[in-house]
Amino acid sequence: MKYILVLLTTIFLVGAHAEEAKDSWAIGYAKSVELAKNEGKDLVLIFVDKEGCPWSEKFENEVMSHPSFYTLLQKDFVLTKIEHSKQSTESSVIEDKFHVEEFPLIILLTSNQEEIARRGYIPFSAEEWALELKALSTQYYDLLGALSSEHFSSEKGEKIKELYEKAKIMPQFKQQILSIGLASSEKLFFTIEKYADLLAQAKRKSPEVLAIKKKICSLDPKNQCFSQYKLAVIDFHTNVQRAKKKEDPRKTAFPLLDYIEHFGKKDREHLWQIHLLLAQFFFSKELFVLAKEHVSKIKDTAPEQVQIDLQETLRELSVKG
Repeated sequence: MKYILVLLTTIFLVGAHAEEAKDSWAIGYAKSVELAKNEGKDLVLIFVDKEGCPWSEKFENEVMSHPSFYTLLQKDFVLTKIEHSKQSTESSVIEDKFHVEEFPLIILLTSNQEEIARRGYIPFSAEEWALELKALSTQYYDLLGALSSEHFSSEKGEKIKELYEKAKIMPQFKQQILSIGLASSEKLFFTIEKYADLLAQAKRKSPEVLAIKKKICSLDPKNQCFSQYKLAVIDFHTNVQRAKKKEDPRKTAFPLLDYIEHFGKKDREHLWQIHLLLAQFFFSKELFVLAKEHVSKIKDTAPEQVQIDLQETLRELSVKG
């Protein structure tokens, strides 16, 4: 009898938490903003599209409807759901305000509506999502506190680099830390990061891009810090993103092929990684002979476990090639 009472109580509490979580989404955007400001809590906006987005439905069913998601967050956060609708002017205005271009989208804001971070769909459990939002909030305030310190600019390069890595998903901090890092002992690292940012917005042969690339070469003229390897990888990924439909894949892969030719013999540490990148790329383009060629070269330089994993790939390429 006692066991049955405990079981019934547990079921009742879980049901009550589920109803509480369900009701919490009904307060609306305007009220949630007011509540977050009055209570000094971060605001979680969850944009969903119930009209034609299976991922939104999945997120609602597996995360938002789960009692633990609301329970873990209710103390420090105000949560609200905004449903996309072609018939709703209100939802369109809010989506435009926050530049919403995908669903579901989770945007984390401070109580003053300053953006902390945003996340698209990730196949996390309800508990994992709650912990992720908590971690992002903590990370934001840690970065804010560090940058507010009058001593931050005199921090050691490694510390600035560590904070920069955390700030990569928070553009409101990234550029500020990058500027400070360029004057630190980690100048080479931050100059390469600046190159990557600049290349994402400008053409490879633009004066700004060429100037910063020249500076990187002057900071590491003999490639002792493998700056040329990092540049080659950045250039390759940029080529992949910008490649025209009928472009020769070998032209796209040129930065990596060029690195092998000029630095491959002296950089055994990264050589197998480059061959692996090339093998994966050529395989995706159905150039199986080229893919097999690069996989074959990996076996001489890759770690033992990687070599074992590649045996199946070699067998498959032998069939297709």
